[in-house]
Amino acid sequence: MRTLYVDAFAGAAGDMLLGALFDLGFDPAQLKPILALLDLPDSALETFEEQRSALQCRRVIVHVGDIEQPHRHLSDLLALLDKLPDESARDSAKRVFQKLAEAEASVHGFDVSEVHFHEVGAADSFVDIVGVCLGIQKLGIERIVCSPLPTGSGFVECAHGTLPIPAPATLKLIAGIPSFQGAFESEVLTPTAAALLSTLADEFGERPPGVIEAVGYGAGSRVAKEGPPNALRLVIINDASAGREKKPTVMIEANIDDMNPQFYPGFIDKLLANGALDVTLHPCVMKKGRPGIVVRAVTDADRIDDVADVFLTESTTIGVRHWNLGRIVGERRLANVKTNYGAINVKISRHKGKIVNVQPEYRDCESAAKIFHVPVKQVAQEALAAWYGKSMQDSGQEKDSGD
Repeated sequence: MRTLYVDAFAGAAGDMLLGALFDLGFDPAQLKPILALLDLPDSALETFEEQRSALQCRRVIVHVGDIEQPHRHLSDLLALLDKLPDESARDSAKRVFQKLAEAEASVHGFDVSEVHFHEVGAADSFVDIVGVCLGIQKLGIERIVCSPLPTGSGFVECAHGTLPIPAPATLKLIAGIPSFQGAFESEVLTPTAAALLSTLADEFGERPPGVIEAVGYGAGSRVAKEGPPNALRLVIINDASAGREKKPTVMIEANIDDMNPQFYPGFIDKLLANGALDVTLHPCVMKKGRPGIVVRAVTDADRIDDVADVFLTESTTIGVRHWNLGRIVGERRLANVKTNYGAINVKISRHKGKIVNVQPEYRDCESAAKIFHVPVKQVAQEALAAWYGKSMQDSGQEKDSGD
């Protein structure tokens, strides 16, 4: 499993997260469609290397020219995101903005629909949030673990006036998450970063065991004169322990004979988004000779309630059956390859130390195909060619497959 560890030793901000992802190999050129969405003629993304104490970091600046940026509502941002071709990044970004809007509404006494995104609605924060979601997907990250978050202390000036640090929305966002004040007499955890990490991180705690594949550093805008450098570290870890193992899983199923067939794609997407590991549909003949569909979903035992809830709310069934299953998970990981259509993730499966299958991720290929107006299979073929070409150059790594 490819795990991203967020080491927020000096805090976190959206531009720091994005800069560290660039430092890990995420291609800044892939953010051009995001800038295009903002419809700001003079907008541009600048990224460069900059020192923070003794650390070489990646710095990110979004330039928007002299045009005054609008104060957008949540509905405005969601409408912009609907235009993004990458489904995974789009859905993640929507969840981040939704959570941020709910936090702002809660602490300021507004309805979610009334929240104005002042700083967060600005172009740079929009690019930070969507760019981080896209970078995580493009780098093939399967799990995110984050360190406890320092917040800093003091006061900060914002659109709502002078507020204590951490800002009320930030404090709301990190409720239930390990955090500490630290020795920083300034804001070191921004609402943007708090929304991203509280939404996307799977766990909070120490760096998990595994083989370190890459390390990236992102620089914040402030240059600290003393104390820890104003930077954030991201570590990609290959967790070999997530290879071949037996895991307790559950099969949940229902027979359905009265649902509009047009509802099934959305139903399946909701099942997968809420913990289903696999979903299959099987035709059957039900009582009174009526044709029906058996919907089966496999999930981890601790997600059974989440998946069952989707069955009961998104389909017409009024009950589900479930039973325990054994499941053997083979070793697999994602590799990121560069093609003429951008970076594409390739899933590599192993059995007993040998590579047994190499397959480009369909969502990546589909997204790139839409952008470049080429067949999906053309993108997939180039991704495979890029991976095999790279594996032959990396002696002692993937070319030992015995293919």
